[in-house]
Amino acid sequence: MRAMPGHAQRLKLPYIYMQGLLNIDQNDEQLYTQAVKAKADDKTISPMFLIAQTLPLLIHVLADRECPILPLGTVNTRNTFKIHRPKLARDISALRTASEESKLSYRVYFGGFDRPGYRRKRGVEFCISVDVLFGEDIIVTQELWVLQFLTKSFEPRYIPDGGEQDQRALEDHVGDGGSHTIRLATSDPHKWAASTKDYNRIHVSHLGAKIFGFKSVIAHGNHLVALATECLRDDIAKDQDSPSSKARQMWWEGTKPIILEARFIRPTTLPAESHIAWRDSGNSDSGVRFTMSSRGKVCISGSLIHDDTQIPMKAITSPIE
Repeated sequence: MRAMPGHAQRLKLPYIYMQGLLNIDQNDEQLYTQAVKAKADDKTISPMFLIAQTLPLLIHVLADRECPILPLGTVNTRNTFKIHRPKLARDISALRTASEESKLSYRVYFGGFDRPGYRRKRGVEFCISVDVLFGEDIIVTQELWVLQFLTKSFEPRYIPDGGEQDQRALEDHVGDGGSHTIRLATSDPHKWAASTKDYNRIHVSHLGAKIFGFKSVIAHGNHLVALATECLRDDIAKDQDSPSSKARQMWWEGTKPIILEARFIRPTTLPAESHIAWRDSGNSDSGVRFTMSSRGKVCISGSLIHDDTQIPMKAITSPIE
C-alpha cells in the first residue's frame, strides 16, 4: 500500500478481479437454515442466503498474493446490500435450478482507482464489491467495508479533518416498533461459519478471541443481520403500518429493489441476548431503520429502504469524508 498523489488520506491498492460460477445445493440451504434458526421452506429463503454463499470470496481476495491486507488483522465495519431482484433472490427453487444450469455466477472487485483504501484513526478502511448474477442480470450487489489495523506511524499518517466520525457517535436510540430478542450461545458462530466458511478464530475459538482482546467469542456481524431479517418472516403485526410490518413487506414480499445497510458499532460478545428494534426512517423513501443491542448498548445500526431513485451504490457506501 502507498499513498495516492494529492490524496494524503488515501492509499493505492492493487486491482484484483475475480469471476466464476456460484454453486449452491441442498446442503448449503440446510446449513444456512440451521444457522439462522429458520423453518425449512422449499420455496422461500432470505436474500441473505445468497450473501452468505459469497462470503468465502472475501477470503479468496484477502489471500490473493497481490493483496497487501493481512486477513487476521481485519474487522468488518459496515456493509451495504442492494437486492436488485428481491423476488428472484427469495426463490430458492429458481436459484437452485440456475446453479444446476450454470447460470448463477459472481464478480468480485477490490482496489484499483475506484476503490482506494482510506486512512482512518485505527488503520486503513477498504472495500470489496461482490455481484451475484442470474445469467446477465445482477440479482444482488454487495459493498463490504473492512478495516485493517495499522500503527499510528504508518504512512500516510492519520490526519483528523473533522469528517470522520466515531462509529459510536452514529448510534441510534432503540426504536419502539416491533422488537425481537435473539438468544445466542457461544456455539452459534460455528453454525454460521459452516454456512459461510468464515472460520475467523475470533468467532469460533475462545483462545483466538482472547488473543485479539475479546473476553469470549463474538458473533459474526452478517449472522446477526441475517437473524434480524429472519425474525421478520412470521412477524404479522396488528398494525400494518408499523416499522416492523414495513420491513417485513419490503424484505419478504416486495418486488422493488431494496437496499439494506448495516454499520457494526461494537462487537457482540457471546453468550448474549440481542434485542432488535425497528422504527420509521423519517424520510420520504418510506424506509425503516433498525438497531441491534446487547447488554444495553447498540452493536449494529442500519436501515432498509426502497431504491426508488436508483441511487448508485457508490453514493451510498462511499466513506464519510
